[in-house]
Amino acid sequence: MKRNHFLERAVWGCLAIVIAGIVVAVLIQERPSLLSRGALVGGDSERLPVIKPLGDFVLTNQVAQPVTLAGLAGEPFVANIFFTRCPSICVQMTHKMKELQDALPPESSLRLLSITTDPDYDQPEILSRYGKRFGADAERWSFLTGDPSEIARVIQKELLLAVRENPEAERQSELDLFTHSSLIVLVDAQGRLRNTYESMGTNTLQTLLQDLNRLESSN
Repeated sequence: MKRNHFLERAVWGCLAIVIAGIVVAVLIQERPSLLSRGALVGGDSERLPVIKPLGDFVLTNQVAQPVTLAGLAGEPFVANIFFTRCPSICVQMTHKMKELQDALPPESSLRLLSITTDPDYDQPEILSRYGKRFGADAERWSFLTGDPSEIARVIQKELLLAVRENPEAERQSELDLFTHSSLIVLVDAQGRLRNTYESMGTNTLQTLLQDLNRLESSN
């Protein structure tokens, strides 16, 4: 009896091992299809989380017209910060924004916003000349100025970008006025901050356009 009981347990143990092997084999075979369906990796919603909803703002564009978040409702936009007297990184960032403008299909609803960190100097007429210098399409790309306190609030509290006015004693030159973020931010058609991109990055435009396509496809 003891021997028969031992054999019975051995048989069931072997069956359990065989069944487990079959299950593992099936899972391995199914893994590529599960990955392709996003079952084992983050889907689009995880790639583009809602970072925060933006509060409304009132700024002024290069043709002296008001631009508000409410007025942009239904249109996604990207935004960066700059100042026209900047001799270095701002020029590179503006070129990157121009590349984005040129890469957009005509039917895209994306708007481009470039917000000055130097509103006292960067008045609409100066912003207008700056935009024309870089071939900006004024129908799509707005260069924004406004009240300094509103500019600071929008940049730091709403877009979560960093900016610091350099004390005169620390300036490397007379135009070294501000230290600021080189990020580009993406805001969806509902006015929600969705992602940030390093403007000097290698694949910035490709990644941004892919994310924009996801947003527009989901609307």
